Formats: sequence, C-alpha cells, structure tokens
Amino acid sequence: MIINKEVSQDGILTLIIKRTDDADYLLGFENYPWHTHGDLLLNEYGLQETSSERAVKAVFTKIIEDKIPLVVSVINNEVKDVRVTDDISSELKYIKPNEQLIFRYWSGKLISPK
Repeated sequence: MIINKEVSQDGILTLIIKRTDDADYLLGFENYPWHTHGDLLLNEYGLQETSSERAVKAVFTKIIEDKIPLVVSVINNEVKDVRVTDDISSELKYIKPNEQLIFRYWSGKLISPK
C-alpha cells in the first residue's frame, strides 16, 4: 500500500513510500525498477533512525528537499530508471552503451558530473 507520494515540480518524477503486507517499508520512484528497503537505510545518509519506517520517511524528505542527488538513466531517448546516488563519479564508470545519465535534484536542478 502506498503511504506517501510526491510528484516533482516538473512532473517528471513520482517518489513513493510503500508499506508491504509483511510491514516492510520501500522507497522508490513510481514506474521504475529501483527501490530500497527501510532496513537498508538505517545507517545511510547520516541518519540515526531506529526503525525502517522512520528511515524511509527521512530519506524521502531529504530527496524532496534536494539534499540527495538523483540519477535518471535514459536509453534510446526513453527513461529506464531513476535512483538515488551518493557517488556521481562512480555512476559514470558503469554507464551502458547507448545510455545517457542525467544527474539532478528533485527540484529539477541539474548537476554537472565532475
């Protein structure tokens, strides 16, 4: 069940939090495969959260506040995935043939890879 949903100002991205039947919390972008689980976020992004629900909600907030960079993977002019990143330069190492990576924040502000 989706418990939180936010659409970016440019209408391109939809960030969601889902609660599964077994009480797991997932964070991801609607219609794209990347997602993460709350228990994996407990010690990430400077969080000191004690529950997977709180961790997912904290990262959700950091994303919509432009505090976490996003990667949009485009192949043959079609968006294939959207995910968070904490290392833009390593994203470039694994780029696929015909893939374009767009680095941005939730607000749509583009990030120039270094």
